[in-house]
Amino acid sequence: MVKLNPSMRLAVNRDTFFLPNPDGSVYFRNNVGTFRMEGEMIDQWVQQLLPIFNGEHTLAEITADLPEAYQSQIYQIAESLLQNGFVQDVSDCKPHQLSAAVVERFSAQIGFVEQLAGSGGQAFQAYRQQKPLAVGAGSFLLALIHALWESGCPHVHFALTDRSSVNRERLAELYAHARQKDPEAELTEIPIQQQGKAGWEQALAPFSAVLYVADDAEQSELPLVHAVCREMGKTFVPAFGLLQKGVAGPLVHPSSPVCLDSVLRRLHRVYLREDARGHPFTATSAALLANVAVFEWFKQVTGVAAAEPGGKLYVLDLETLSGSWRTVMAHPLVQGSPRLVPVDEQQVLAEAEPQRHGLFASFQAWTSPDIGIFHLWDEGELVQLPLAQCQVQAVDPVADGPAELLPARICPGYTHEEARKEAGLLGTEMYVSRLVGACGIRTASAHMFGGGKPDSTQESVYGIGAGESGAEALCRALYNCLQSSLAEQVQLRPPVATRVKLPELRDEPCLFYLRAFAIEKEQPQIARGADLCGFPVYWVGIGNGTEWVGTVGLHEVAALRKALQAALLKRQGAADEVLASVVRTSFVSLDQPEQPEQEAMLRPCPDSEAELWQQARDVLARQRLVPVLLNAAVEPFLQEDLAGVVALSLREEEAHG
Repeated sequence: MVKLNPSMRLAVNRDTFFLPNPDGSVYFRNNVGTFRMEGEMIDQWVQQLLPIFNGEHTLAEITADLPEAYQSQIYQIAESLLQNGFVQDVSDCKPHQLSAAVVERFSAQIGFVEQLAGSGGQAFQAYRQQKPLAVGAGSFLLALIHALWESGCPHVHFALTDRSSVNRERLAELYAHARQKDPEAELTEIPIQQQGKAGWEQALAPFSAVLYVADDAEQSELPLVHAVCREMGKTFVPAFGLLQKGVAGPLVHPSSPVCLDSVLRRLHRVYLREDARGHPFTATSAALLANVAVFEWFKQVTGVAAAEPGGKLYVLDLETLSGSWRTVMAHPLVQGSPRLVPVDEQQVLAEAEPQRHGLFASFQAWTSPDIGIFHLWDEGELVQLPLAQCQVQAVDPVADGPAELLPARICPGYTHEEARKEAGLLGTEMYVSRLVGACGIRTASAHMFGGGKPDSTQESVYGIGAGESGAEALCRALYNCLQSSLAEQVQLRPPVATRVKLPELRDEPCLFYLRAFAIEKEQPQIARGADLCGFPVYWVGIGNGTEWVGTVGLHEVAALRKALQAALLKRQGAADEVLASVVRTSFVSLDQPEQPEQEAMLRPCPDSEAELWQQARDVLARQRLVPVLLNAAVEPFLQEDLAGVVALSLREEEAHG
């Protein structure tokens, strides 16, 4: 609640619009929102008061000698307007020494700062005292210099990255035009005395801010100048063309978590060149991006940007000249490889499901075709019967930039929610696995040795698991570790299994999958493989045994579900390269095929992930195996949106005595 005092001097914001309604109420609107004010004769009160709220009179002066009822009405209207952001108190504005001509010429800039940050005159005075360095060449540099003058920054220095591409005559015309509007306008060229880092360090030393423009970021010194600015603590604002898009931002100051390297690593290469025809980088594109870059710097200097999130990026379509804002997260590999620290099992299990918002909302927020962690995460045009399907494609965080994409994967599910969740978690694990690999840690895309048990003489292999709960993350990490071992075994020798017949099933998903096979007139062959580290392995053959899919499970029913699900998805026509988390082979050696089929021992699945993990721990203990855990939540969004992301490997228990 806003508390008024008589010394306040209220001024109506420049974006305020009001309209009296026939019913006597008044409708207010500005760039932020709307509201309606009601009351007896309120339209007449508003029409009389708003011209008086010009910042020149205090509330005490306005209400002097008025009846108490009138004073109360004025204070109520003022309080409502102030609380809703349609007027502001200018009584505490700091003084400035701007001339009347400057105030008149740049009244829009001063008013903008006044409304959003206060003390607009003083902030704009500080802005005019800045001496930025504009770096670039050609028409892009001319557009940048012109934008600086138009914004109210008179003292412009520039450095050329290509001396032959600048139209000196046009530059002189722009300077003469700027001097007519602002006699304080200055233009000084800063020569680059030598090539490379040393030359730029010398050129940038006198300046607190560098604005760099380039038609083609990949053929410029943009990364070098950015690195020098970071080392020297300079504010850096880039605007550049990158493949078939234009980019302005981010504004990088000494304490910025997001820098240009993060932007280049986050932007998807396929998005930047999605139009095969290509479009030239025009002078109009350059002018748009230059103005955006200057405006971002203007907001930072005047204090307007203090309330805005960091890492803002403006991306321009060079064909339509339409643009949009993006917010980029800092990339974990910019400052070197992240460090994975050991984590206690009980600590992981204690992590509850995040309450901030739902898992699907998080996956959706991570998905973007231009800068997302997921390039896509949706059903697309996938057939949804008999199995629900969802596809996911994560970016490769290890690429230097622009970001390449990891292979797309299709995840089936008994329900649409199950398929979407599985796809989101799998995409997360693929993304994190690449980051963990960049830290020098082998992930479960490799293998384990020694008949399904990890060989202590070999480097540890870690499975990555992400989950809505800590227990789910542990279960998935163990599953991925075991599944990788199964894949390695199949590469070394054909799998051996025993055909089994299923007892009367009570597991609804398994029953559904078998009914779907029956409808397709397919009789799948079901075989039980040798246990892997004490965990069950199931194989399902289709096409008269010409194609087999297999999976390990932390529980008998879970393994059977996965195998039936994968076989059914294969039957639906999914290509091998997009099938997720299953092992495929064309041959399974059936042990004693002439013997009657054995009956599978299927106990009910545990009710919770925590119970399933505890059963898995008991199995590992009987096999004398111990899980080794690392915290793989190497980025803030993983810590905020998921209960756990862990890397798990298995080692043999040390003998005692």
